[in-house]
Amino acid sequence: MSAIKQIIFLTFLLIAVMVACVYTYINQYGIQTDTTITTSSQEETKIIEPIEEKVTKEITKNEEVIEKVEEKANENVDKKTEEIKEIEKVKEKIIDEKKEEPALLENISQEQKIEELSKKIQPKKIQPNKIQNNKTQEEIDNILSKEKIFFKRLGTDITEKSFKVVQDIASILLKNPNVKVEIGGHTDAKGADDVNEWISLQRAKSVKKELIKLGVSKDRVTAVGYGETKPLVPNDKNGYSFENRRVEFKIIEE
Repeated sequence: MSAIKQIIFLTFLLIAVMVACVYTYINQYGIQTDTTITTSSQEETKIIEPIEEKVTKEITKNEEVIEKVEEKANENVDKKTEEIKEIEKVKEKIIDEKKEEPALLENISQEQKIEELSKKIQPKKIQPNKIQNNKTQEEIDNILSKEKIFFKRLGTDITEKSFKVVQDIASILLKNPNVKVEIGGHTDAKGADDVNEWISLQRAKSVKKELIKLGVSKDRVTAVGYGETKPLVPNDKNGYSFENRRVEFKIIEE
């Protein structure tokens, strides 16, 4: 064999060996490497996806919380604004009242002046009535100091002798038509309390009845029985007292 043929043969042989080596290497390492890379990528994808989903949920949740906080803050701001408005209204009202105070004080002062003037003027009109009232009482008391009103023995009707006393008192009352009187009946301490009270009331009513007959309006006369509760002097040991058995007149209204 010639040298050229031998070189060509060796070259092809070497190429064949190299191809075989490359093929063997690819079969052993190339495919295995691709599989490993693919599997790792899938696993990473499986791990990454839940994390992204969780993060997204957390962000959404935080955004909702932030929205609620902002809404609450806005509500508080609105509430504070309303409170401030109310406070301003109160302040304005107080200021207005302060402005009106001088006018009110002036009005009160004027009313006080008028009242003081009225007090100075009115007594001149009222005083005669008071004098008339006292005078009427004195006139009645003067009559009774001279003559008492007597009643029939063991009875409640006035005696004929006492009619003149009642007539004189009626005359005074008729001259003073605005005067109202109380007729008070009194007894001594002889006998039971309730009996004495009843007797004193009936005697006061008898006097009232005679005054009405003489023209005094019944609305102007009140009859009261005090019994033995208001003695003028101490009763004796047996309960007797001439002075305590009496009828009194008291002006109660004009």
